[in-house]
Amino acid sequence: MLDFRTAYYFPWTMIIISPFLVLFGGVLIVEQIYLGVLLVVTSLLFLTTHYRFKIDEKRKEYREYLWILGFKHGKTIAYEKVISLYFTKSRMKQTINSRVSSMTVSNEVYNGFIQFDGDKKVHLFTKGKKQKLVDCLISISKFLKTEVKDLSGS
Repeated sequence: MLDFRTAYYFPWTMIIISPFLVLFGGVLIVEQIYLGVLLVVTSLLFLTTHYRFKIDEKRKEYREYLWILGFKHGKTIAYEKVISLYFTKSRMKQTINSRVSSMTVSNEVYNGFIQFDGDKKVHLFTKGKKQKLVDCLISISKFLKTEVKDLSGS
């Protein structure tokens, strides 16, 4: 069985700020218990919530789920065969607005997928660097004993 995190649920800024909010909430508990506990629980929620992917080769099933404070939310789906792991290249655009102007930033990103029998495919990762994505997919392909295909065109 293979189980790994695929992406964070909250933006990276919330994840970086959360440890400081936990400390502040811990100190605040002394003065205002309800506000302190609320701050600590909310911060722990930001720190721990993420998407995961689990595949069980013996049972021939996989599960995409959201992990929230240790609780798993998602369906288990049966499959017959893993066909391949592959990755593609895409362009991601982000528009940054201010009061005076707006700016659009465009980056190339690489998306990794797992292909099951039929038309079933699951998005696993998005990485900014091709080699980082390839390394992740190769470690999964060794476990699944399948190949990694480059469909990025580069």
